[in-house]
Amino acid sequence: MRKIFTLAAVALVAVWAQAQQLSVGEAKMLTGTEKGGYYHAVFSPAGDYLLTSAEDYSGLQRHDLQTGKKTRLSDAAGAGYGVRITTDGKQIVARRYEYQNNRRLTAIDRINARTGKTTAVRKMARQQVAPVEETSEKVYVTTNGFEMTVHNGSAETVIRPAGDESYFWCTMSPDGSKVLYVTAHHGTQVCNADGSNARFVGVMNAPQWIDNENIIGMIDTDNGDFVVQSLLLVRNIHTPDEIQVLNTGQRIAMYPAVSADGRQIAFNNNKGQIFIMEVQK
Repeated sequence: MRKIFTLAAVALVAVWAQAQQLSVGEAKMLTGTEKGGYYHAVFSPAGDYLLTSAEDYSGLQRHDLQTGKKTRLSDAAGAGYGVRITTDGKQIVARRYEYQNNRRLTAIDRINARTGKTTAVRKMARQQVAPVEETSEKVYVTTNGFEMTVHNGSAETVIRPAGDESYFWCTMSPDGSKVLYVTAHHGTQVCNADGSNARFVGVMNAPQWIDNENIIGMIDTDNGDFVVQSLLLVRNIHTPDEIQVLNTGQRIAMYPAVSADGRQIAFNNNKGQIFIMEVQK
């Protein structure tokens, strides 16, 4: 069902594509990723380095965007899933998974972004915890899978805008006013920070905010074993039917990441090579 739904959405791209909303330069491969194996890019707050992990989110690599230097920071299972970076870019807060008696336990570590020195923040526990301590966002959202929690200072607001659903790829808009998320049965949606005014904004996976009005995500097709096609789409949350397909050089483009200033977009292809495009504003 998912494959048929995705193929139908790809077909709609040709029908709905409108005037370009975003001007981007050529996608250039990040030095040091030529052999592949790097996925799920995350920009540092200052945009001076990228974090990547393995396809299954294990481990963390730091890629210096000026020198091309790579530093292995972690080998932990789950380290790349929902990883967060402190405001000054010096510390990384990441998950660490272990399995005991067929049960997954989660711990939280703080990692020095230059040396990889690791300090445990939370011990292994069955409770699902998110790496949120001292992160760059003043307002942020987390999910336990069945509901989302909006954190604003010491205040926490639990929201379930789509009702009894599973919530994933949850992100807060740069101004902290809206939440972007995906559900299994309702596609990609946006709601207010209090959970009100939930609305459908299209079909896309791994969506991210470009700014407070525009989002980017991927629409991918698989053959049951691996991805055979994936496009990067840009939508305005107020006019989601107007779709821009980014030119990624006919590559299978997956898991987009946007720099804090909105001037760079990174993605990986199916081989795990990382590419970066400059946004022309």
